[in-house]
Amino acid sequence: MRRFLPVLCLLLATCAPAAPPDPAVPVALGEDGSGLACTQQTRPNGEALIYCGDLRQPSGRIVDEPTGGTAEALARAGAWRTALDRRYACGPPATEPFLGTTAAVLDCTRRLSGWPRIAIAVVIDGRAWLGDADPAAGLVLRRGIGVAAGRLAPAAARAAPVDAGLAAARAAAQAVSSRDIRDYDTLMAAGVRANLTENFAASEAAFRQAAALQLRHQGPDAPTRADPLLHEALQLSNLARFAESDALFATADRLIDRARRGGVTLPDPTVVPRLALYRGLALLNQDQPAAAMAQFDLAEEGFAPLAPPAQRLPRPAGVPAARGIEAAQASIAEAQLFQDPIAAAAVLGRIAVRRSRAIALLMQGQPDAAAAAAEQARQMADAHGMSQAVMEARLLRTSAMAAEAQGEQGRALSLLNRSALAFGRAFPGSRPLAETELLRAAVLFREKRDAEGLRACRRAVAVLQKLGGAGVATARMMPCLDGFAAAAAADPAQAAALSAEAFLAAQFAQSTLTSAQIAQSAARLAEAQRDTRVGAAIRRRDEAVARLDRLYRALDAAEDAARRGASPTGPSAAELGREVERAEAAEAEADSALGAAAPNYGQLVQGAVTAEQVFATLRPDEALVAIVLDADHGWTLALRDGRIALARVPGTDRVGALAAAIRTSVQAGPNGLPPPFAADAAAALYDATLAPIAGALAGAQRLVVAPSGPLLSIPFGLLLRAGAGPDLAQAPFLARSLDIAHVPAPANFVSLRRVAGGSQGRVPWVGVGDPVPVTLRQARASFPNAGCQGSAEALSRLPRLAGARSEIDLVRQALGGSSQNALLGAAFTRAALLRQPLSHTRVVHFATHGLLPTDLACQDEPALLASAPPGATDAAAALITASQIAQWQLDADVVILSACNTSGPDGRLAGESLSGLARSFFYAGARGLLVTHWPVNDRITTVLVAGTMQRLRAAPGEGLAAALAAQQRAMLAQAKGPLAGLAHPFYWASLALVGDGSGLSAGL
Repeated sequence: MRRFLPVLCLLLATCAPAAPPDPAVPVALGEDGSGLACTQQTRPNGEALIYCGDLRQPSGRIVDEPTGGTAEALARAGAWRTALDRRYACGPPATEPFLGTTAAVLDCTRRLSGWPRIAIAVVIDGRAWLGDADPAAGLVLRRGIGVAAGRLAPAAARAAPVDAGLAAARAAAQAVSSRDIRDYDTLMAAGVRANLTENFAASEAAFRQAAALQLRHQGPDAPTRADPLLHEALQLSNLARFAESDALFATADRLIDRARRGGVTLPDPTVVPRLALYRGLALLNQDQPAAAMAQFDLAEEGFAPLAPPAQRLPRPAGVPAARGIEAAQASIAEAQLFQDPIAAAAVLGRIAVRRSRAIALLMQGQPDAAAAAAEQARQMADAHGMSQAVMEARLLRTSAMAAEAQGEQGRALSLLNRSALAFGRAFPGSRPLAETELLRAAVLFREKRDAEGLRACRRAVAVLQKLGGAGVATARMMPCLDGFAAAAAADPAQAAALSAEAFLAAQFAQSTLTSAQIAQSAARLAEAQRDTRVGAAIRRRDEAVARLDRLYRALDAAEDAARRGASPTGPSAAELGREVERAEAAEAEADSALGAAAPNYGQLVQGAVTAEQVFATLRPDEALVAIVLDADHGWTLALRDGRIALARVPGTDRVGALAAAIRTSVQAGPNGLPPPFAADAAAALYDATLAPIAGALAGAQRLVVAPSGPLLSIPFGLLLRAGAGPDLAQAPFLARSLDIAHVPAPANFVSLRRVAGGSQGRVPWVGVGDPVPVTLRQARASFPNAGCQGSAEALSRLPRLAGARSEIDLVRQALGGSSQNALLGAAFTRAALLRQPLSHTRVVHFATHGLLPTDLACQDEPALLASAPPGATDAAAALITASQIAQWQLDADVVILSACNTSGPDGRLAGESLSGLARSFFYAGARGLLVTHWPVNDRITTVLVAGTMQRLRAAPGEGLAAALAAQQRAMLAQAKGPLAGLAHPFYWASLALVGDGSGLSAGL
């Protein structure tokens, strides 16, 4: 620093005070240590903010005040140092010469994230100039103080040279740029916001990226890494990825414990009770409320000493230790409510603990205790000024759920009304708002206020429709389906319109797994396509939605102020209304741009379509049936010839039992043969699901079915229209009379039919199969966590598929394919497959293991198995995941998956995972999938697949559904004499069509 003052004096010709800067004109300060150009802007209150590059958040700030003390005294004690200590952990001040005086410099780290910060105090002409900045902005902070204090001319500030003392600081700053720190802040804020709007996949992705950024700069042992890891772990739990979640919780626990044992003071002491809180929430996600309560008690014990004395409130007797799926409100994003972010986090944590206790108590059937805990959370929030809409909405909703459980329907409805209003202010157009409206609808229907209930349903559906692929739990939507159906039955004149509303609403009823898979697919696509046209379109759409959301909230606040007669603190309601109109137009343009960049995006996120769109897509001999199931009942909706038939059907309890009986009867025994077919269950399942709408199917030749729950693992062709005798060859299987295609959702069907014509590919076929299984060592390297050893062992035990070779060869011959397009055994690697002309191939054939999360608990998405490349140390390259498939560019009429298995211990979950795999193939450009639902004799699989493809090639205009049905009927016709056993659905029904069975290329 010795040369800093002389050089500046030479530069300015004199060390006399310079003219003060014009506060309205930004001052260029030159580049920071990472090469970003920085400017200084003075706010009306006199505070100077330093902005670097295109960052929207300031990299540094400067304030001034009169003082009679020294810079070193200011840096050691006083209001400024106290304020610093609340947010940063700072060491003792060091002194350095600065513009003819002495500055005190503090090296600090952020308490809540561990990122470095520097702070400077300097006294010039009786005024204290106090600044703090990211390390990379250290030089420009000094320049900014010089300009603000009048010791450095604004025009010369950007050219002020760096002396030897500052060169070292600049070199150190290169490692952590302001952009890195802002990116971390942005990711954490995005994760919190996505969590609060219940987009857990996007939240997990944001927290994971934040944790990776922090790891890169702070190292693996930094205790501050625990915070983003805890947030990521909670989101993984929300996505039901419990093994991964537990592993991250354990990593965070180790980081905290290592710091404590090493005598390191945790910069953020709230991370310890937050670990307990989030572990409790993860236990609630696994339906373990008793275990969760113990964690909530630990969290309360940890938060209480960190909160200000007024917030150390005793817990009422009789209120045990709760579920808070949206518990990221305990996040640091709310820390602005207090000057001390640690105190803010502690109070937020205590509120979250009480709300979570309330939900756990509801799960345990203790509504009175739950209501008391929820009320205590609300009182604590009110007492500390934390009744912002985002928190008020959730606390009110929890209290409403408790009131409803107590039988106080009127009070529950009042609380839900207030919650919906609060969600409308905090997150208008969000999934939490839709779910609250659905809760309101359920209460209104119970109170016989049906017209109001239908209006609440319509509001919820409108929100969900605008969100695209966002669904809700089937139990949430079922009261609306019941309400629409009852209204249609009571009013024949409006029955068609009400039935169409029921059909639209039914498409948003999704299981937790399906919702999680759709959200994860969208989040992974956004990550993978970050630097592409698709990624830019996704970001533009997300930014447009976020801006519109902010404007809605600002408009609500302005209108509220106008109603109260308060003076506006910002733009008027009229101005904001015009901004909203422009933002809505921008959002619509962003949606259009995304549709142009990714025409198949709807296939991945599985939106909803109207009945009119389905009618316009169906052909005269076709019907579409959608089946939605809750635990005790469900609905079958049949669309044909412009009419909708609605029928109430049994729920998953009954349907699941029948489906399980059928699946058991198509499992080969030790001798390779199946047990007797569960014909009674197959007939009963038809009676339960399709018989009630059989009239709507009369005369149809093709059936498109969108099943749900346990039905996803049942190929509908094996259902029996009536009872069957011992001769199954004569049994009235559905496949005898209908060509059947299955789709994940009606939207997939409509989107697939929109694809003009068949494949234009010049390559008839590419086939891969019989991969070399990975070793146990490779599998363990990919699944290293203790809870994942079962997954590693299962992956390594997968057998070779010797029969795949003959299957591949026969199908290749049937389609006129070339042996150059066949990859078998060790030659079948992911890299080798991607070198094939997949984007120009009409049929892509996989004779390999399909790995679903039901097979490998620690594999969070469906995958296909390939051979690991030579020298691979883990199994990663041997897994072709659904998210990777979504990155492909296909133009395929058919994708064949001939070794999948959805008939395992939980066919429902396996079927949902298979639907997720299908969505990825549809997004990539496939029109239909031929999928095996259970393992069959290799020769039978070859007959099924090759026979179907031969028939398709002979009559491509008839479509894939017709070709498969013809092959199945032919096998049934051959089931005589020695081949009578072929009539068992184990043999002929294992192969099913998922997707569109028509519109194939004539060249096939």
